[in-house]
Amino acid sequence: MSAPHFTLPMALLLLGAVASAVGATMTAYQTNRERAENAEKQAAAERVLREKTEEIARLNREIAASVTGGSAFPYMSVAGEPGGIPDNPMVTLHNDSGYPLYDLSFRLVDFDEADKLKGRKTVSFEEVLGTVRGVGNVGPKQIVFIGRILPLSMTATRKTFNVFFTARNGSFSQHFQFRRIEGHWQVATKMSRDLPDNKSEPIYERVDPLFPKLPDGSPDW
Repeated sequence: MSAPHFTLPMALLLLGAVASAVGATMTAYQTNRERAENAEKQAAAERVLREKTEEIARLNREIAASVTGGSAFPYMSVAGEPGGIPDNPMVTLHNDSGYPLYDLSFRLVDFDEADKLKGRKTVSFEEVLGTVRGVGNVGPKQIVFIGRILPLSMTATRKTFNVFFTARNGSFSQHFQFRRIEGHWQVATKMSRDLPDNKSEPIYERVDPLFPKLPDGSPDW
């Protein structure tokens, strides 16, 4: 039996089939590449849109914070001396944040004075309220001199004060504990942001090195 041989029509048919297959492959490749490129372009566009949206949201938060005060909070500190804190220290008010504090005021309560009121039959509203003072607006990174509002008795060994702040962005509480150690006052103070349902969020704490500590190293409040 003789071996088959290709004729010209057969060769043309085979060539056409190969060309069709190659063309189909190229078309599929081109289609897939275009789809991939379109997918990449769409992903890039979505990424840019998401970044722009996040940037707009961030700017809106910054604008809102600059109007309300944002995360800013006030706190007081007392000026010390090499040996410790004097009996009538200068008090300064601080805003360490990058946002202003608006309409700031505070109420100072001396625990010793408050205890004296418990045995009295008549007490004035001012005595119950304590020292109240309006501060106004405090700019970012600003310090305000308040004065000598924390009198420390020369004969006492401990003093306790609470300061209650209100501002446009919320209310805050600061607790002061003074202890006389080796003839000099040492202080521990902590700050919290008031939250709903009588809860609070700690936001600041400072303790002098010689202030009494508990066995675990925490301040003896």
